[in-house]
Amino acid sequence: MELYHIGKQCATPDCHQLDFLPFNCHTCKKSYCLDHKDFQHHISCSRPTAAAPLPCPKCSNPVNGTSPYQTKEYSESMIQAHIDNGCQTPEQEAKQRKMVVHGGAFVITSVASIDGDCDLNQKRGKTMPVYDLQIVLTWKGTDSSGAHASGQISIPEFMHDSEMAHIEMVIAVDDKKQQTAVRKGVIDALIPAVKEVLASFKWDMVAENTKPAEKNSPTPASSDKKENPTSPSTVPPHQAPKMDPVWIGTPTSATLKVKTASFGLETQFACTASDIYDSFLNPERVKIWTRDKGVVLDPRPGQELILFGGNVSGRIFELVPCSKIVYTWRLKSWPPSLQSSLVTLLIDEFDKVVRVRVKHVDAPVDEIAVIKRNWEAYYFTPIRESLHILATIPKVTAVVASKPLVNAEEYERISKSAKTTAHDLNESHDSKEPMSFWFAVLYIFLFC
Repeated sequence: MELYHIGKQCATPDCHQLDFLPFNCHTCKKSYCLDHKDFQHHISCSRPTAAAPLPCPKCSNPVNGTSPYQTKEYSESMIQAHIDNGCQTPEQEAKQRKMVVHGGAFVITSVASIDGDCDLNQKRGKTMPVYDLQIVLTWKGTDSSGAHASGQISIPEFMHDSEMAHIEMVIAVDDKKQQTAVRKGVIDALIPAVKEVLASFKWDMVAENTKPAEKNSPTPASSDKKENPTSPSTVPPHQAPKMDPVWIGTPTSATLKVKTASFGLETQFACTASDIYDSFLNPERVKIWTRDKGVVLDPRPGQELILFGGNVSGRIFELVPCSKIVYTWRLKSWPPSLQSSLVTLLIDEFDKVVRVRVKHVDAPVDEIAVIKRNWEAYYFTPIRESLHILATIPKVTAVVASKPLVNAEEYERISKSAKTTAHDLNESHDSKEPMSFWFAVLYIFLFC
């Protein structure tokens, strides 16, 4: 039963809803319902609809939905909600709403974590995204009996060249008793929706990172640019837009200087030295623990190696059977001006355990923390978990080191790095190491 003598009707022409607690506009003196209380719905209001939104006191960006003509309480609540949401722009808020994937009785509630590398490269005038991410999503929903369920979806490897059909997604259910009842529903409802969002990630990444650069670029289009179209525009330091540093294009060593440093790692494996030595050099074994069928590896000095779909490349420099492996190492995302790192693996066998020490020379300082994590996540842990499978694959014949087949400039740099780090690498080695050290000195003296 409606009581027409109580409350007021909404002034919106297509609404006229009777509201017992109407919202009164201070400008047009009319009443509106809850759905039409915002000023953009006031068709008959004489207020200027183009009034600028109020700025956020924290980030100074305009807050969507606020206006000088709104009530003070309403504007303050909108600003507070904007701050609680991380001071996101309207475009970011819309993107976040799009990322909340619904699938029937299940929904992705949040992104628990994102880890890995993400860069933009420019090749032949085209901006190419390069990324290798590990993503963890949280979900919730109801099973067939109506009971509430929740869990996580882990994506251990999401790369720029990954095919959506081959992306691995691990589904975890918080309550193990609901594993059977919920798992199929999550696969049918959420997995296709998540893949649909991930399929547009690379293009969204390019759009989000190139538009601000074009918008904030202080270099106008002029006739000077036509005279030398191949030279990149220069930006004065005081006019440079505030953007996260990314390597774009092919800068020279004169324009881009990256500070490098060295670091060391140590781990242990429950196997023999020959098992570990072969696991790093046997192509069939490497394909298993890298999960990369396109591995390029010839276990001979001077030969090229390509791992993880081309994201890691290098050239073998020195091999001492079951004891030492030296090779160059670089990421695909590094600019050409950045020289390759030098990686040395020292293998020591003890009673029922093998110690592997890694010396990583000339790594970018800003990426050392990430590279350390990736050594554990992409090398040590997969090998350790795959030892029982690797043991079934016949070992390759160990090759004694000879003069590397590399160009003179790269060989000279590697030899110099080997000289400067030889003492550190052999300081904690066993009694056989001093002989290996003098052998290396004699080797460098004869062939360099």
